[in-house]
Amino acid sequence: MHQFPRALSVAALSLTLLAGPLAASPAVAEQGSPAPTASQAAPTASQEAAARTVLTVEHTDALAMALANGQLELFTYADLPGAPRTRLDPTQTVFNLQDRTETRVSVPAGFDFLGAEGAAIWLAPQTQAAGVLWPGWNTEGIRPGELVGDTLTLELVNTKAPDGGSVEVFQSSPFGTQRVFSSREKLPALQQPVGSHVHANWAFTATGTYELTFRASATRADGTPVSTEQTYTFVVGQLPTELGGPTEVAQPTSPSPTVAPETPVVDSSSPSTPAPTEESEAPASAQPTEQGPTYAPFTPEPDPASTQESASPQPDQQHSAPVAGSSGQIHRAPAAQNPAQQHSAQQHPVAGSGSTPQQCLATEEVVKPADQAQQGEAGTANRASARTLDKPAFTIQKAVNTSTSKATSGHFDFGAVLSGGNLSAQVKDDRTSPATWKQPGALTFVLGDGAKTTMPGGMDHIAPAGAEVYLIGATQQATVPWVGWNTQNPELVAQASGPATLTLTDLQGPGRLSVFLSGNFGSAGTTVFNGVGDSFSVPLNTHQHANWVFTAPGAYSATLTWTVPLKSGGQATASGTLNFEVGDMAQAQQQTQQQDAGSSSNTQAPSGDGQGSVDSATGLVTRPDGSQVRIVGKTADGRDCTLSEDELAKAQQASARGELAYTGTSSTGALVAAGTLALLAGAGVLLFTRRRAARRAA
Repeated sequence: MHQFPRALSVAALSLTLLAGPLAASPAVAEQGSPAPTASQAAPTASQEAAARTVLTVEHTDALAMALANGQLELFTYADLPGAPRTRLDPTQTVFNLQDRTETRVSVPAGFDFLGAEGAAIWLAPQTQAAGVLWPGWNTEGIRPGELVGDTLTLELVNTKAPDGGSVEVFQSSPFGTQRVFSSREKLPALQQPVGSHVHANWAFTATGTYELTFRASATRADGTPVSTEQTYTFVVGQLPTELGGPTEVAQPTSPSPTVAPETPVVDSSSPSTPAPTEESEAPASAQPTEQGPTYAPFTPEPDPASTQESASPQPDQQHSAPVAGSSGQIHRAPAAQNPAQQHSAQQHPVAGSGSTPQQCLATEEVVKPADQAQQGEAGTANRASARTLDKPAFTIQKAVNTSTSKATSGHFDFGAVLSGGNLSAQVKDDRTSPATWKQPGALTFVLGDGAKTTMPGGMDHIAPAGAEVYLIGATQQATVPWVGWNTQNPELVAQASGPATLTLTDLQGPGRLSVFLSGNFGSAGTTVFNGVGDSFSVPLNTHQHANWVFTAPGAYSATLTWTVPLKSGGQATASGTLNFEVGDMAQAQQQTQQQDAGSSSNTQAPSGDGQGSVDSATGLVTRPDGSQVRIVGKTADGRDCTLSEDELAKAQQASARGELAYTGTSSTGALVAAGTLALLAGAGVLLFTRRRAARRAA
């Protein structure tokens, strides 16, 4: 038998490999095979179900709107695992609100539009909950100036629901409730500003499949009316067969508190750990449940590259991707207490000093000197500073206010931005598309009459019930700047070893600033800041909004500090100051001048008994000469230390009488003094060494 030449074998093999793809190509197959029959071409029900994207635990802008080629579009954005802000076709997307204890709630009193008090409903909440679908809507794809009035109309025009089923979409906070969409009655169409990202409560009264048809309409800047409709499929409970569910189709049920079997997805390692709340885009758990999320092939739509001011780092993507197995958000804010006690608890020795513990001495830090107090030139009612944070791994970069613009509306995030290992605090301005990152001092947030409201009951630690306050709400208002925070910077997410901490390190203003998250059905949720020194833990990849309450009109400046632990070791820290003009500034300035004049006349001379005062609200001490000081703990060499509550209280009273035994101007002065002593000691050693050498030479 003859051997096949090796060269010919190689050639034959090459031809075979080349012929394989050709045989499978459409052109060759079409020539060699008959066309498929209709039955062969039609996809099966299971194939159609497999082509759908089922969202069960994700953050999604279910109703996303854009203007393309002069026409309005309605589609969906979803933060899929590893692919944030993925654009989806609503006709191939299912929003699955699972029947779980986290979603099945009872109607509280005062919410009659949802049903009878105590009736069971299924709720996709306005505030994000781990492992629960979080739907909202988004008009950030429409640039200001493209539509008349920078607004569009959004309305629910048709609903197909299971027997006994209806849907209600509403927003709620301690300051009131607003119905947005309803299948039960015709509500006024929603006037939605462009450049917005909104969340609300989605309540369903029965399990089953809902088909909700929405219409978006507007008028282009050139006067041309535009409109579009889109139908969205929501399934409450178990998915039916045609949508990828089990063989036995789940029948719609009437509202009942029965508990369906479920697989928990919330990390319960710490029972006291709350789930992410409010406008938080903290990653929800992506672990599948009984009907876990299924994803069709998709192509992520990247965010447009945002412009950057002053060569600041590139912006992050608008929304975060869910991360498998992520636990709930942990918020650490002190309970309401005397700010003086808060300040005391924040003092502690410098780590790693290795020296023998020294006595902690009560020390006066001057806030307002006596001459300024008499002239009424310095200080405000809420002026206070927290302790200096532990030394960061990198230099603190503070914003420089080169030029300011007044923001009366729009969406903004105070963000932690890491670039080249350096952390900075910047503000993401979404009034333009793409967004722009700015230095915090370049903006002043103006709160006019649109922000004015009255304080609800049960929050006396902020202001009495019925008091007039100014509010930046957890949900966006057209005439109020919407300020939140953001830890979505890509380099920050990649290099940080844990959540970022946001601290209110300084506040100046005529009144109080309190920031808190909203709970379900209008309750007050987690406290963020109640006073200077309060800290709040923010998971990475988070975008969040809360309620900001200002108790008096006037100018405020709030310094916020980001502290981020790094995988490389140590931590990075950066601060930025947000400026606010609240209410009638002219009237507020006049009132401040009158108060300062009265304060000046009252403090030009010590009182007859030589007694000053201690402000329990701020922890500031007014001494007999009219000066204002703060009591902190310092060692003899100027290091921070902790005073007990009793020591702090006694020191404050002694300072108010002008009798504090040990006083100091500031920690800087103490450090300068310590440095001077060290320098003199070094000079003495050097002089002694030189004299000794001279004697030996002689």
